[in-house]
Amino acid sequence: MTWTPRGGIKVWVAERPIKHGTVAGYRAHYERGGKPCLECLDAYNAYRRARYVRTRTNAARCGTYAGARWHQSHGERLCDPCREARAAYWRSWRKARRAS
Repeated sequence: MTWTPRGGIKVWVAERPIKHGTVAGYRAHYERGGKPCLECLDAYNAYRRARYVRTRTNAARCGTYAGARWHQSHGERLCDPCREARAAYWRSWRKARRAS
């Protein structure tokens, strides 16, 4: 049991057991001031890997300037559609710059 502030007063709250092998368990370890166990760490790493794959497929819309920037920021070689999109972007930027 620990003292926890609830609505301006401190009350005794029973700590819930940690659900090992989950992302919630990983966070619970840190909230209690400890390091996560290997099961929780593995679950968190799997979550982060899956999240990276999701953002990778959504972020790099190949054939756009944003896709070219994504490739560059992640140290990848630009694919042909992104290279062409980047060239088109800079051509239009230079043309607009000359016109003003």
